[in-house]
Amino acid sequence: MVNQQNTFVFVVCGDEKYIGALNLAITFLQAVSKSNIAVITDLRRNRAQIMGPQIIDVSTPPELTHHQASVFLKTSLHRYLDMEKGRYCYLDTDVLALTNRVDEVFWQQPGIIGFCADNMTLDLFSPYAMNCGCLEQARADEQRLNEAQEYYKDFLQEWKTFVKQRNGDVLDDLIRETAKNPVKNIYSLSRFYVQKALPFYKTAAFKGYSYNKHLQAWLDSEGKVVLFPIPEYYDYIAENTGFVFDKAHGYWYDGLNQDVCIPQCNHLHQQIKSDYSLSIDPETWQHWNGGVFLFDKQSVEFLEYWHLQTMAIFNKPAWKTRDQGTLALTVWKFGLQHQDCLNPRFNYIADSYKPGLGYDPEKGFTRDGGNTYQRPELVHVYHRFGDTSWDFWQQIMASFKLKEIVSHE
Repeated sequence: MVNQQNTFVFVVCGDEKYIGALNLAITFLQAVSKSNIAVITDLRRNRAQIMGPQIIDVSTPPELTHHQASVFLKTSLHRYLDMEKGRYCYLDTDVLALTNRVDEVFWQQPGIIGFCADNMTLDLFSPYAMNCGCLEQARADEQRLNEAQEYYKDFLQEWKTFVKQRNGDVLDDLIRETAKNPVKNIYSLSRFYVQKALPFYKTAAFKGYSYNKHLQAWLDSEGKVVLFPIPEYYDYIAENTGFVFDKAHGYWYDGLNQDVCIPQCNHLHQQIKSDYSLSIDPETWQHWNGGVFLFDKQSVEFLEYWHLQTMAIFNKPAWKTRDQGTLALTVWKFGLQHQDCLNPRFNYIADSYKPGLGYDPEKGFTRDGGNTYQRPELVHVYHRFGDTSWDFWQQIMASFKLKEIVSHE
């Protein structure tokens, strides 16, 4: 057992990439922390060597996948650590320690257990926790929207090329200039609109061109099509997808008045109510992120309940193998839903899917395109951890090597 006062704890099981991420996270942490570091793992599952200073080997149920075994260990940490003597901070393997103030996480006083807030509310997390199809539907809708946008882009380019080749742009300019001076062009405009309105005219003449009402296209003096109308962008996308554009908020929405590119539902709330007779309200409750949490002997009952319910959902088809859905359940079960979270500097979520993410050696990290900057102690790198082609990752690695981000000014 680990019995030192302050200990950072990692969990890992299985493939090389996860152990590689762990070893990198430990390298970062050792460079800035004076606390102990422990790794809890099932050595029989691992395909690479762990570089951790203290390894606790735990035999996990053989019927579990590696991912399930990792979740099993993460939610049962209290069973392998000396909860009477130590204070612990769990870190996911994609969490990197950046500054020499990282040990200050142990100064936090959150209550019986401490988590940071997630970067989304529970209704947005729900599709990732449930086998409800909402995540897949959102991805399909997003693809349909992207395809329609790309098709319109190609169509527009083809239209511009055709019009330019036929000198239709000259006519287009002529129409615009005429419209600016209606009084000066009263004769041409009057004749055009009369002929366009009267049914026995098949065409309407306009300054050497004619508008064919059947083709809905403009012809030159030789009878060749030189210009034809195309639908407006928003009209075209709406007609081909069924989505409507919200100009006030800048997104496409479906029949539920919901951004089609952002998965969102209340199926997790419904499942928790069905399985546990517990209501989470509102649906937009700001839930906690499981990537970093602080715990000690006061946390045992919470952790045990979280563990048991997480193991239970492995056998429930409606649930995906995640621990944050059952974390939300446990928070509400213990009445902690209004408890203050840990300072976000101890779990700065860098989500590659969200625009505006960046790093500046002089200023720190930004998630809003440079409007604001922060220097967090722990950065949680979502989705593209270890992606050497990602400029954000390159900046973190370069700065760490130069020791630019391991201490506060």
